[in-house]
Amino acid sequence: MTTYMVRSTVSLPHLFRWAKNVRIQTGDMGYTIHAATRALWGEIAPQPFVWQEEKGQILGYAASDGETLREVRNSCSREDAELLRKAFCLPEFCTKKMPEVFPAGQKFNFQVLCCPIRRQTSPTSGEKCQSDAWLGAVYNLYRGKGGAEGTGCPTVISFYRQHPDECPSPETVYKEWLTEQFARSGGARVLFSNIKGSRTIRVARRPGSGAPVLQAKRSTPEVLFRGCLQVENQDAFSQILARGVGRHRAFGFGMLLLSTIC
Repeated sequence: MTTYMVRSTVSLPHLFRWAKNVRIQTGDMGYTIHAATRALWGEIAPQPFVWQEEKGQILGYAASDGETLREVRNSCSREDAELLRKAFCLPEFCTKKMPEVFPAGQKFNFQVLCCPIRRQTSPTSGEKCQSDAWLGAVYNLYRGKGGAEGTGCPTVISFYRQHPDECPSPETVYKEWLTEQFARSGGARVLFSNIKGSRTIRVARRPGSGAPVLQAKRSTPEVLFRGCLQVENQDAFSQILARGVGRHRAFGFGMLLLSTIC
């Protein structure tokens, strides 16, 4: 499996103009970039990817090299192709071939922006759905103590504040979630991890056939992990790199960035 790291600068004025033309709300950059790169590159668009706002660029993994990506970009025949080409500019050296083999036992520092959610009972609806891993853990404890079903997130958070010694912290649950993601694949083992930032965001998704909208009721945790991992299985690890970690990998989550340990 050959994987390339792709770097593209992003012109926000052109990207937002395109998004407005196709009725995409730009409050969710992950969705906006996903939609635009798929419109420009189709199935070979970089995925997973991460938006680096401070550098005005995206990094992503793709199965195609820079020459192929340029050819597809330049030959795009959509009516709005020129606007998309201006939104995404590929530098001369825009791709780096990743190692095809990661020997078992090799260690790397890593960074990954994830959406730590699980399929579990929602604190809001009481139904099974994808929801915040930490809220789900606290909700289960709340229900175990006789709490009402489907009481909503504010009640669960209030329960956490009233029982801080009994409830797991967000950091504990999120780090356990990350460890599970690697353990499930068998590709690598997390030696240690830290949370460098977290917040709750609203995400844009397409309701049926309409235009994508930011959904106030559909919020998700966004957590930046850093740490150290050890490769357990070279083939499975290569698949993790190409596939990404966790859910919403098409929308700016799950790109595993590696650096060698000094």
